[in-house]
Amino acid sequence: MVAEYRVKESNSGIADPASEMVLMYVAQPEANHNACTLMFGPDGYL
Repeated sequence: MVAEYRVKESNSGIADPASEMVLMYVAQPEANHNACTLMFGPDGYL
């Protein structure tokens, strides 16, 4: 899962857990590890 969070207005260094917005979710029906590396490109996008 890849999610986005907003920072709390009272403290810009703390994420607000209530603001979670799931951007991507891939079902993993098996118990084995299927992750890979996510990296930002030179344009700032994943």
